[in-house]
Amino acid sequence: MGLYDLDVRSLLGTGTAGVNELVLVIEQIDDVVKRISAEEQAFAPVTFAFGASVAPGAFGRADSAPSLSGHYDRAHEVTWKTLRGIKDDLIGFQEACRAAMVAIRDADDQAADHMRVVTDALGIVAAGGRGHGGQQARRDAQQHQDTDEAGRHDS
Repeated sequence: MGLYDLDVRSLLGTGTAGVNELVLVIEQIDDVVKRISAEEQAFAPVTFAFGASVAPGAFGRADSAPSLSGHYDRAHEVTWKTLRGIKDDLIGFQEACRAAMVAIRDADDQAADHMRVVTDALGIVAAGGRGHGGQQARRDAQQHQDTDEAGRHDS
């Protein structure tokens, strides 16, 4: 998957899958940032001035030689600044991915806490509904009734 092949919509899943996909994106961004950093060093103005700059005389003796040399130098500067800008954008995106991972984990933790509370509450209600006090009171009342010989109950 290339840098520009990233489909951000695919990252909108929730839970562990979403976090795992963000981890992969962060790793890919790390790789691209490393490659850009290496290229950025080669295009850095100081490196370029000593290693890659082309003197106006290299473009011949034409009146346009100094202009061509200037355009060449300017193209290098534009390339270097562009690489630096792309790297800064990627680092910003990477930080946003990390923040999204934290938000997803926090939401998962909150959902788990909420589920524990609901489960505990349902357990309490279920335990309270299993009471046998009414049945025991009825049995006790039946066993302790005073009856006369005619089968009448005393009140």
